[in-house]
Amino acid sequence: MRNAVRNLRALKEKKEADAQLPAVISKLDKLVKSNQIHKNKAANLKSKLTKFVNKLGEVVAEKAVKKAATKGAGKSAGKGAVAAKKKK
Repeated sequence: MRNAVRNLRALKEKKEADAQLPAVISKLDKLVKSNQIHKNKAANLKSKLTKFVNKLGEVVAEKAVKKAATKGAGKSAGKGAVAAKKKK
């Protein structure tokens, strides 16, 4: 179980994580059924892993938006930001 959770958290691509999430959730449910882990612990892990997988897609989209924004900013935006910090 620990290895399955660790491997899922190590993934960087949403498609792979989406494919592995149901298998990990199934393993957690089987552990609960055999009383190896508490049901609340499994519920917490499933919730955190689902949030992690959902966030993978958002992070990729945010990076693309930030990259596009910084390309158009140019050098003058950087100098203005530094000057504004010095005034404070």
